[in-house]
Amino acid sequence: MLAGKTRVLATHAIDFIHLADRIVVMKGGEIKVTGTYDEVLEHPIVKEIIDIHKKNQKEKEEAFAEDKKEDESSSVSQDGNS
Repeated sequence: MLAGKTRVLATHAIDFIHLADRIVVMKGGEIKVTGTYDEVLEHPIVKEIIDIHKKNQKEKEEAFAEDKKEDESSSVSQDGNS
């Protein structure tokens, strides 16, 4: 059904950009970078975006782990096992 059709995905999420045939990166309403995944990876703007994404992912994982510890600690205290 969509074979041979062009699809445009506009997103701030970068998790799936490696699947795109062409990538266009905009900043301040202007096109700053275009190319394939491998081509845009070397651009400083894309490197910055990926670094920010990795930092946010790490912070999210750390917060999740901390919440999980607190939940486990709370359930042990409520059971009277501490």
